[in-house]
Amino acid sequence: MKAFLAAALSRKAAVLLVLALSTLWGTMAYLNIAKESTPDVKIPILYISATHEGISPEDSERLIIRPLEQQLKSLDGVSEMRSTSFEGGGYVLLEFASGYDIAQARVRVREKVDAARAQLPASLKDPTINEVNLSLFPVLVIKLSGQLPARALYRLARDLRDRVETSVPAVLKADIVGMRDDAVEILIDPTRIQSHALSFESIMRTFTRNNQLISAGNLDNGNGSFGIKVPSVFATIADIMSIPIANNGDASVRLTDVADVRRTFKDPQGFAYDGGQPAVAIEVTKRTGENLIETIASVKSIVAEQQQSWPAHVNVAFSHDQSKHIHEMLAELQNSLILAIILVVGLLGLTLGWRQALLVGIAV
Repeated sequence: MKAFLAAALSRKAAVLLVLALSTLWGTMAYLNIAKESTPDVKIPILYISATHEGISPEDSERLIIRPLEQQLKSLDGVSEMRSTSFEGGGYVLLEFASGYDIAQARVRVREKVDAARAQLPASLKDPTINEVNLSLFPVLVIKLSGQLPARALYRLARDLRDRVETSVPAVLKADIVGMRDDAVEILIDPTRIQSHALSFESIMRTFTRNNQLISAGNLDNGNGSFGIKVPSVFATIADIMSIPIANNGDASVRLTDVADVRRTFKDPQGFAYDGGQPAVAIEVTKRTGENLIETIASVKSIVAEQQQSWPAHVNVAFSHDQSKHIHEMLAELQNSLILAIILVVGLLGLTLGWRQALLVGIAV
């Protein structure tokens, strides 16, 4: 140890150079390191979500949750299983032992869910398996509001979402919340269907048979083969209105002859307002390991750029901005560090000399 100290003292220029490089390296690391208020923690928790439109909580418990629990309770490594049923579906939450391989758990859970599929209602949507990941929670919520038609507001939100996802590589996804799903409403006129000797049931059968993708097999021309399909899935309102539902002599009866077709929205499940005006929100989630402060700054810059082409009465507000909390934490850290350096340099300067105190301050 004495030899090392003697060698260091005899090469003051080299020691000062190493100290300067270390200071520069530390400064660059501080500026470029990802700044988080909470670390990315891997929690071995999965939840199975199942939705069935219109089902009651009691039927959901009996027809959905119970068959899933019977299959999932035989899984190894599960420390706790909780389930909840509600109107429109339910979910089962599985908490595995600490350190359990979450990828392997997902595969085994999928096998159990597939085994329970035969006991679930045929009209049930395929259950989804989701992983609880703290890093996938939104870091910023963008709220758009204003007195303008719902479709116009939704269009602005969709354009902004696409711009954020494509222009900021650090953004994992941006989800729109509070937007009603599009729907097509068909109002059948009883008088008109009677004049064409049709029934409501026959129209429904014709409508259902047309809205599907039909595979016609493969065609081999000698040089190779390719698949043939009959595209019958509805893409526009015009496709729905032009469906032939019956033949009347030399002419065909189309849906528009017996019904009124119009574009609308599904019934709202909730309402969102900001300052008394209709609103829609965009939840922004960043990728794991990315700099949160830089990500939010880039997103806000895109919002400001897009806002220049929007109507003046469209209001933009931000909430759940995690960068504010991180800025406060960094400010407290910097103030504490500066105060510590001042106290150390001042105390050592009065006792050992200002030159030694300055070196110790740089090291701190």
